[in-house]
Amino acid sequence: MSQAFGLLGDGFDKGRLRRTETCVESPVDAREVCSLALRASSLLQPQKYELAMESARVFLRLRPQSAYGHKVLAYAAERASQMDVARESYKRAMELDPNSLPTQLVYAQFLAGNGKADEAKQILEPLWRIGRSRGLVAIGLANLLDTQREFVHCTEILEEATRSEPRNANLWQMLAACRAQTQGPAAAIDPLNRAVELRPEEGRPRGMLARVLEMTGNLDEAEKHFRTLLDVESTNPVVYCWLAQFLSKHRPGAVQEALKLAEKALELPAHPSLPREKIEQLVTSIRGQIGSNPQN
Repeated sequence: MSQAFGLLGDGFDKGRLRRTETCVESPVDAREVCSLALRASSLLQPQKYELAMESARVFLRLRPQSAYGHKVLAYAAERASQMDVARESYKRAMELDPNSLPTQLVYAQFLAGNGKADEAKQILEPLWRIGRSRGLVAIGLANLLDTQREFVHCTEILEEATRSEPRNANLWQMLAACRAQTQGPAAAIDPLNRAVELRPEEGRPRGMLARVLEMTGNLDEAEKHFRTLLDVESTNPVVYCWLAQFLSKHRPGAVQEALKLAEKALELPAHPSLPREKIEQLVTSIRGQIGSNPQN
């Protein structure tokens, strides 16, 4: 230890040294604590949140001052719809580690989702003002502003965030949504193009871009992106239906192709956002379109 002090120089004040808070308060149970922490984290998934809560509680009996343990318990309790447990555990995690950005963000999200938007803002706005993790904080703040329909302020936040993190596709995608609300669909095209450039393999921004292009009359560009989506998400019935609808509406000579696409959608695994009956209605509609004009 004396050698270590020597490395700090003669002017170092040894009286400034303080014992740090140890991560392992009892080496005897360190292995068990580590195992419990890993188990609780691994169980943070649907149908397993109550098991995650159980592991987090056992962990906290051994390490009651662990902000991490309280955060895991809060997160699992929230998703298990045990909101009182989640609220108290988030608050305790904040008390134990008030400067933890992940804890602040998930707690703000919890508050916003449970009717406490003003309290969520009290966490997020100071983080934004001091410039901490611009992208992450901007996403949290923009989500909150969107629910309050404060689209102008939301746009301002996201425009500044994209200047700080120009390669963050999530920010560009959110900016597109906010601009569409304040300036109309055409204003969403540029930020969506940027999001697609950054993540060409991701379906959501490309799908948004294709639909906006269709809405604004940019049909050739829209069709190009709808077709690319078939390669990007080849097992998603939604994208087959989007292209089928597009062709049946805008390309009279491609109605037979539209029917094949809609029928293909029926063969694919179901998607939560698209009930089977909706696909069947589309197939029936396109068949009726063909029947009324046999030349198709």
